[in-house]
Amino acid sequence: MDGKSRHPGMLFKFEFYENVTGYSSLHPWPELGDKTLEIELKALMNAEVTPAFFRTMNYAQIDAESRFEGRNLFEGL
Repeated sequence: MDGKSRHPGMLFKFEFYENVTGYSSLHPWPELGDKTLEIELKALMNAEVTPAFFRTMNYAQIDAESRFEGRNLFEGL
């Protein structure tokens, strides 16, 4: 590989409450019908929540809850 990703994305850190932090990526696949990362970021800069960014926030919340509870989301997989 040449070091360039064919599917660029961004990692987000969300702080839901004090000491309750979760992480999730926005990693669109236009080939599967997602908007491009550029379009997603423009929407975010305009305070628009797209379906893809809503999923990103949801996954970050799940991550934050598991971190707060000390659960490993990958346990048992």
